[in-house]
Amino acid sequence: MNQKNNCRTVGRIAEGLVVILAAGLVQAQSLDETFDWITNTLRPSEGNNRVVHRPTPPNQYPPDWIHKNLDPYHAETITKFTHTGCRVEFDIDVEDNDMGFLLGKHFMMHAVDSFNLKDIDPNSISIENACEPFETSAGPSTGWNCEDKQGKFLIAKTVNSESKIHEESTGLSWKSGYTPEDGGKLVEQLCKKLPGNGAYCDEPERKNKPSDLTSIELGFSTPEYAKRFAKAFKHAVTLCGGKPSAF
Repeated sequence: MNQKNNCRTVGRIAEGLVVILAAGLVQAQSLDETFDWITNTLRPSEGNNRVVHRPTPPNQYPPDWIHKNLDPYHAETITKFTHTGCRVEFDIDVEDNDMGFLLGKHFMMHAVDSFNLKDIDPNSISIENACEPFETSAGPSTGWNCEDKQGKFLIAKTVNSESKIHEESTGLSWKSGYTPEDGGKLVEQLCKKLPGNGAYCDEPERKNKPSDLTSIELGFSTPEYAKRFAKAFKHAVTLCGGKPSAF
């Protein structure tokens, strides 16, 4: 009788091990499938990996802007996505052209953000509300042409706001297509008087100081894809053991 019970116990343990191993295999396949989907849909040919925001819609450009080739925009492009286990890496190009007071300049930063998905708080993964009002001295306001980037940016934060996202970057700048009234002579003079000042001179690529961040922002071409990416990204974070922050 004891021998029969022992055999049954061993059999149940063996069955349990099979179930555990099968569950682990399914989980591994699911994570691989999630990474495959992210990798495939972020290929440039799919058209999901780039977002361009213009503070002023091109159809509202004044004639003077068109005449002077003034084209203010901010763009972000995910140029590469790789993963090893649960550690992922995003290569991102960030561009600013004729933005703010820096007319006639094109700035670019190439950033490489790497982190382990288990260090991401799954509850923090969200789509930015670009049109959310904010307070100013004149009262509540929204960003210029916020509709242009509404629903296109994903935000993800680390567990307990720990600095676990490592970023290394390089930056460079050059003249945009903007042509001022003097043909750019003033800019050239300022460059000679203040060499090395990125606001006036073309700058070769330089390496920036590495930093460790508590959040990452990723931009996509459409709100529809941003939602799908957020779902897949959160799924991968959960499979990798990401836990909500303590508070």
